[in-house]
Amino acid sequence: MSDDPWLLPPHTTLFYIGPPKTGTTAVQAAAAACREELLGHGVLYPGKGVNHRKAVNAFLERGFGWRVEGERVSSAPSIGVWTALLEEIRAEKDRRIWFGHEYAASATQEQAQQWRDELGPSLHIALTLRPYAKMLPSMWQETLKRNGGRGSFDGWLKKVLKPKKVGSPERRVRYDHAALIDRWCGLVGPENVTVVPLDPRDHDHSFHAFERMLGLPRDLLLRAAPGGRSVNRSLTVPEAELLRRLNGVIRDNDVEWLNHEWLVYHGATGRFVLRTPGADEARLQLPGWAHELALQQEQVVLAAIRDNGVRVLGEVANLESRPDPGPFVDHRHVDSIPIDLAVEAIAGTVAAAIGRDAHFERTEESAMRKIRRDVTYNWRGMLQEIGSRAVGKVRGLGRLPAELAGRVTARLQGNGSD
Repeated sequence: MSDDPWLLPPHTTLFYIGPPKTGTTAVQAAAAACREELLGHGVLYPGKGVNHRKAVNAFLERGFGWRVEGERVSSAPSIGVWTALLEEIRAEKDRRIWFGHEYAASATQEQAQQWRDELGPSLHIALTLRPYAKMLPSMWQETLKRNGGRGSFDGWLKKVLKPKKVGSPERRVRYDHAALIDRWCGLVGPENVTVVPLDPRDHDHSFHAFERMLGLPRDLLLRAAPGGRSVNRSLTVPEAELLRRLNGVIRDNDVEWLNHEWLVYHGATGRFVLRTPGADEARLQLPGWAHELALQQEQVVLAAIRDNGVRVLGEVANLESRPDPGPFVDHRHVDSIPIDLAVEAIAGTVAAAIGRDAHFERTEESAMRKIRRDVTYNWRGMLQEIGSRAVGKVRGLGRLPAELAGRVTARLQGNGSD
């Protein structure tokens, strides 16, 4: 039995809730890559995917993609996805369990309480954190990549940093790290919450932190990490503006979310983030007013850690930014981009369109993305053709009352995706 004070008790359910842009992608990819090996070391990483995004979204009843009139354009996964994950977790009687996704940081108070109740008394919460001021540019960029965002950085910052102007409660919760700490300490107790501050001098720290909590051999996760093939780096100013404007054109022309996710997120963006930006490409920094508010928020987070008495695996001082954020370059003033950026974005789109990954390799995952898209659109086309023919039959009957015929016709010409 290890005497490491950070080791969690046997059969603990470690729920890694992020929040977003705190190194979650690399840790999840490593866990998935050594899923079978984890079992041999007494840890269950349930499911078959890289992470548990679909199950978490199913529980939250949250869809994917951009919003139209306040609603996600893609519906939430079936609750059965969450139920299947929960059943696998409950069936494990011996090992420690490790699961989660950063979308869990969006949960309401009621949803967090339900998670606590469903997952049982052995629940432990893990949060990886980084300095708030450094995190904000990355979080805005993620709205461009994942949600097809087209708004300005300045406008987004005002929603996040100025409470009286906050939009939806969901967005505020996931961006408020102090509130996350307070909430989960109140639900499971501070002894069951571990904060892992990212270390700018030791990029392996988060891997080693989870190894210690789960009783894994040192460097097991680090060796399993896919490395460059799971790049989720921050965008430069030209990259962010290219993506923002592309999103605007796509959404203005009613391109569906499924195609955006397939061709832009996995295609164009998935390819150009593999490039090495030039030294002269500006990095996104906070404007002065936002940086000042972000520094204040960092102190609020530090106070929440101190006042709650949570476990901190790492140096809490790493959650503070330097006073000078660097020069601010407004992305809206970008009027040209490097030629290699344009080439890589186009190449990534082509790769996705022919069912290959960002490296132009044929993988099961990249092929399935294309198959899902083709099946979806072929199915819709078939339904629409059947509907059109049936409409002709209805109109030709002549015996149905006009009102009833109209209702049938409208139903048959409806959305083929239902």
